[in-house]
Amino acid sequence: MLQLWITLALFGSPLAQDEPPPRTADAVAALRAERWGEARDTLEAVVGANPHDGLARYYLGIAREALDLHAEALPELRAALALGVDGSRRGLRGAHLALARTLAATGDVDGALTHVEEAWSSWGFDDIPGLLTDEAYAPLHAAPRLRALARLDDTADRSERWRADLRYFQRLVSEAHPDPFRTTSAETWNARVEALAAAADEASDLEITGELMRLAALIGDGHTAVYPPTEGAGAWHLLPFVPVCLSDGWFVAAAPAELADIVGAQLVGAGGSSWDALVRFATERVAADNDFTHRWLAGVALQFAELYALAGATEDATRVSFDLVLPNGRRTTRTLEAGPILRDPNARAVPEGWATAYAEAPLWLEGAGRPFHHRILDGVPGAVYAQINQTADARNQTLAGYGRELREFFEQDPSRALVLDLRLNNGGNAYEARRLVNELLRIPALEEPGRLLVLIGPRTFSATGYLLGMLEQHLAPVRLGWPSGCRPVGPSSERTFRLPHSRLSGSVSWELRVDGYGTDDRRPFFVPDWVVWPSGADLRAGRDPVLEAARACLR
Repeated sequence: MLQLWITLALFGSPLAQDEPPPRTADAVAALRAERWGEARDTLEAVVGANPHDGLARYYLGIAREALDLHAEALPELRAALALGVDGSRRGLRGAHLALARTLAATGDVDGALTHVEEAWSSWGFDDIPGLLTDEAYAPLHAAPRLRALARLDDTADRSERWRADLRYFQRLVSEAHPDPFRTTSAETWNARVEALAAAADEASDLEITGELMRLAALIGDGHTAVYPPTEGAGAWHLLPFVPVCLSDGWFVAAAPAELADIVGAQLVGAGGSSWDALVRFATERVAADNDFTHRWLAGVALQFAELYALAGATEDATRVSFDLVLPNGRRTTRTLEAGPILRDPNARAVPEGWATAYAEAPLWLEGAGRPFHHRILDGVPGAVYAQINQTADARNQTLAGYGRELREFFEQDPSRALVLDLRLNNGGNAYEARRLVNELLRIPALEEPGRLLVLIGPRTFSATGYLLGMLEQHLAPVRLGWPSGCRPVGPSSERTFRLPHSRLSGSVSWELRVDGYGTDDRRPFFVPDWVVWPSGADLRAGRDPVLEAARACLR
């Protein structure tokens, strides 16, 4: 049975839009739950009442296709394209690929390839490897025209396969990214691609991977990246610690219980290299909108042992020796053993059972594992602390629903102020941000200056920037913390990809995000009104000076 995620996730869909009419919404819920017959019946009624609805006709085509009613699906998908689907490039692209899949099932390989070509030429080709392995497109896989469209090289030679991946990545960045050469000129960037292609015969797989990461980072936005390999024989290894950038340096924020003595220690070097040099090496290989994104994502990259091998700080990518200043002031060197990737190095919450520097977690870290929550703020009568860690729906509650819950909480006591903590929120969906703000705008207390305090930092990123921009335009928030990891205007809405030969994965921006006052906004980040960030001493004591500053503003 065809899985709906093929259309909704891998190739893109128009689902991330405003709420559809109720009956269409019911059908979308049925599609997500793979209740194909129910979805078809509902959508046939919707289309019967309004045959000009391109989005409903697209969904109807998908439902019929899932029921193997390919001949019946074709006219709906063609009509959806003629009506422009929902007007989005993602919707148009998804409809072309859905039509290609349906035509392939009916035996019309040439017709299917024509729609694949249209989707790739007009709206990006980053799903080529997925399509080439997806059984739903099996009738196309043997077609030489498909390989030609994909511009893939079937050579078995290792170096040529790397060069084919480089050409694929070069084409993806140049054709899919809305502004790829804003920070690095096309001439410089393409010359680096060619230099790496020329070095493929001599360079190791690890070295080529590291250079691909650097090529992506040169594009200069936080959504274009090549990720460290996490599966297969070439998977990288994780070190057992979490480094964090604080106001006075880098520190070990958490580690397994057996390494509890190094938690809270300052990192000063590794393998003969200074820590500052290693941070610079990492920042050259991670995506970033600005220097504050680096302070977040470099901490992710520096958990991979292979990064230290690339930097010349170890000859063995399974162990790294670190120079530390322990909390008692004593300098020491500790060798950490790397292992397989069994945890998310970018997780908001500390792994269960790991040691931290504090006896009791501060409020913002105590709630790190929850999507959103709120409570009365201790020590400040009439103030509410709300932490939103994702600008997206949770499993059991929508973000808009949480906004309504928060608004209703305020209605019980209209005199309250709101401290909105976004320091762990690295994005989600801009449409959900808008729905949340619509609820916040209905809280009268927040219209008064100084009644809305927003806590931000390096991990405040992506769609959360859209949330910040809307708050800035419609309310009068007081921002506290460090500058945001996102800039108000920049490429965003990444599309994930997988290189066809090496199978390295990554993402590339494919549209411009505008969070501030229009495309002329050149701010590198959202700047706080009160700059404050924890220090190493704060980490060890479990203090949160950002929240303390918010309390001071409200007293």
